[in-house]
Amino acid sequence: METPAPASRIPRDPDIEALRAELERVPSEEARARALAILERIERRDARLAAVVQDQPEPLFRFHAAGRITFVNAACCAYWQRERVELLGRPVGNLLPPEGLNALMRASQRLTPEEPVAVLELRVLGAGGEVRWHRWSLRLVVADLGVEVGLGELGRVEFQVLATDISDLKDQHQILAQHIAERRRSDRAHRAKRRELEARLAQRDAELVSLRRMLAGEAQEQAGS
Repeated sequence: METPAPASRIPRDPDIEALRAELERVPSEEARARALAILERIERRDARLAAVVQDQPEPLFRFHAAGRITFVNAACCAYWQRERVELLGRPVGNLLPPEGLNALMRASQRLTPEEPVAVLELRVLGAGGEVRWHRWSLRLVVADLGVEVGLGELGRVEFQVLATDISDLKDQHQILAQHIAERRRSDRAHRAKRRELEARLAQRDAELVSLRRMLAGEAQEQAGS
């Protein structure tokens, strides 16, 4: 199981590396120096952000539109009991049963810059392959690093997931639902028995009334004779 990595050990962003290589071909030293300063500021900001994300106690990861995982925090590695290298670059579908992956893809396709967040509950495969229930906060992340350093568009669309295991809560809800269902079945059975008893009592009362009338008629006949 992987321990939290310091910011200095977090792998470099491939987009930043591509920009750095492209900057080497910029003819103007002044423009190159200005762009490099911006790039270094981005890297320092990313390092601070990565350090905060690494300390996030719940699993957090990112995947790009093609479904490959691009970032995982330490909690993510601990939850799935995998090393970082075992998760990075792998399909996000490895963490989900097919119906969960379909739900995730549908939700991600509906996200827009105007409405960048969705929350969904879905089944997830745990560290041992067991099915767990999660609540995922899914966020659209759009990076345009090339525009920021003045080299045109080098955009990337990713999705960030903050995962919360709600299996225990789901179990409690299921137990409660079963209890309610059993109580309703018991109530229905009780009402049916009560109706049956009331019907039998009504029949008994009717028979007693009939018997009294019969006895009263017999008594009148005897009195008349």
